[in-house]
Amino acid sequence: MSDTTIAVDAGRIVADVFPDLSVRFWRALDGAGKIPRGFKIGGSTRKMWRLADLRRWADWGFPARPDFERLLHACNVGATQSPKSRQAALTADNRTFVPVYATAGGGSV
Repeated sequence: MSDTTIAVDAGRIVADVFPDLSVRFWRALDGAGKIPRGFKIGGSTRKMWRLADLRRWADWGFPARPDFERLLHACNVGATQSPKSRQAALTADNRTFVPVYATAGGGSV
């Protein structure tokens, strides 16, 4: 993918980003709410995903869509929120979401 690409379809995602997955499996993950929400442009039937969302999703440890959207919302409004209310958004439903970062050795930090 080039540096100017901002959105990709399922075929491009599995070919370039997750080559061990099939398009069918990616769509099943989408239907189950396990990946970030995609979008359609105009009357198109082809679903696309923002690369920025996919990068964030990976950085945050591949959370399910509801958790990803909660984290994304907390980050987007974080600049105008107090640290206490930001933490409340992240710990909604009595769950704490901690981003997981993979290290070069395959472990996590």
